Formats: sequence, C-alpha cells, structure tokens
Amino acid sequence: MNIREEKVVKALEADGWKVVNSGWPDLLVTRVVNGKREVAGVEVKGLHDDLRDNQNETLSILAEVMTVAVARCCTDDRCNVEFRSVDGLLVGCITEGKW
Repeated sequence: MNIREEKVVKALEADGWKVVNSGWPDLLVTRVVNGKREVAGVEVKGLHDDLRDNQNETLSILAEVMTVAVARCCTDDRCNVEFRSVDGLLVGCITEGKW
C-alpha cells in the first residue's frame, strides 16, 4: 500500500468505513449505517493522475452493482474522496486536512 492509499484508508476509517481488501480497485470498503451494509470500491489517484482505460471500464462495471469512488490526493497532506453514482453524479465527499 502506497502513502496515498494509506492516507485514503485513514480518511475512510475516520468516516466509519472498514477497509476489507486492497488491490483491484485499490480498496474495497464497507460500513453499516442504520442497520444497512454499504460497500464501495475506491480507486486512489494523485491529483493529476488519470484513470487508465481498464480502470474506467472496471469502475463502470462495478458502479452497476455498488458505489464507486475515486480518491484524489491533492497534496502530500490532503486527500479528497468523491463518491459518484452510476451516472457519474457526485453523491458524497470526504475531505481530510492534515494527517
């Protein structure tokens, strides 16, 4: 796990998510809210990094059955996690300051 992924994991855990897998996408996270389990796939990127074609395809497929997110680390000490719906609309965001 690289430093950006570690920072995103901290932000997600602080928001109540449990990281259950890392790999493809970078993170698979889950949490229970009001008795209902939520699951999301999170791809971690640097501020100016683009998703590769295969990553876009994978996230599009996963978005049909679960929430997906792209976490962008803006600086060495700040990350944003944007959760998007199947049609690409922003449905939530976690912004963390200094780590």
